[in-house]
Amino acid sequence: MQIRHNTKRRVFILSFVTCLILFLTLHYVGFASYFVAFPALERSASFAWSCSGKSYGSDWGKIFPHYKSPFLLKHIEWNETRATNLSKYIHKNLLLEKSELRQNDKLLDLDLEKVEKKLTQIPWLDQVQFQKKLPSTLVINFTPHHAKAFALKNQKIWLISESGKWISEGNPEQLPFLVNPQTIQEELQWVQALESIHSIFQVHEVSFSLEQKKLRALVELTYTSQTAKIWITALGLPHQTSLDQLEQVSQYLIKHNLFIHNLDMRFSQKIVVNVAKHP
Repeated sequence: MQIRHNTKRRVFILSFVTCLILFLTLHYVGFASYFVAFPALERSASFAWSCSGKSYGSDWGKIFPHYKSPFLLKHIEWNETRATNLSKYIHKNLLLEKSELRQNDKLLDLDLEKVEKKLTQIPWLDQVQFQKKLPSTLVINFTPHHAKAFALKNQKIWLISESGKWISEGNPEQLPFLVNPQTIQEELQWVQALESIHSIFQVHEVSFSLEQKKLRALVELTYTSQTAKIWITALGLPHQTSLDQLEQVSQYLIKHNLFIHNLDMRFSQKIVVNVAKHP
């Protein structure tokens, strides 16, 4: 009984809104053409149907089975909003296949939430946005993930995004290795902080102990055709004072062409540097 009552209520709301739109269209526009008036009714009915508790989709075709919408999908525009180091894994054929969109689909009836779920099953894809352009175009803006590091998961190499999401198995290339999978967020903060200090820093490995709040990072410093691998030790998460001090140290080392063995940043007021002249 409850289901029958809800159905009657939806039909009543749908009929009321449809008649209202038809009246306003004929009153203000005159006897509008089929192409102009009926699509307006289609959108209004779909809106009324969704407001009455049904999902937006193909219900319009069930109510008016003989109606053929003039707004059919003819063109899909794929726009990449940001190029990343994972852009090479995403191509239009893959996107079209996963979306399951087809030409001559009813543009106004497309369930974009379902299309988004299908597209985001692609592991390299971060975000998707849609825009319908009448009469026949669907614009899809997509953003790939950006791999910031890699870590081991079940003895396999997984790429890690900027936000700390496990993206997928993949080739780490020149990415830093995050040693402790339980402290991915903390290790990523150190990777971003160390890389922001100076462009000549390349981070190879970061390990953060959750119990001791202790960092151990291996970075590579390149200057005057020399390359030095440096172990950095610190406590807690990166803070601006220590990063400013590290920036000054790196500039001094570059200026005087000094070789570094390790940097100890565990003290709040100073950085202990083990330095030797290049041979």
